[in-house]
Amino acid sequence: MNDPTGSTGRIKPCSSDANHRDALSKLQTAVTRAQKAVAARDSNPSAAFGWWDYVFNGKFPAYY
Repeated sequence: MNDPTGSTGRIKPCSSDANHRDALSKLQTAVTRAQKAVAARDSNPSAAFGWWDYVFNGKFPAYY
């Protein structure tokens, strides 16, 4: 990404390749869980809420 102020040129997305791989892995996990939540929303709303809770790290409201 280019520096929006123009003072430094290019900005790296992560401080290291290991951090970059870790971020991509976590993003893929979140995508998979979100897809499972969407797939379950009509047939099993309770399970869908559970998957969203995983995506939002335990901060999503519970299904009653």
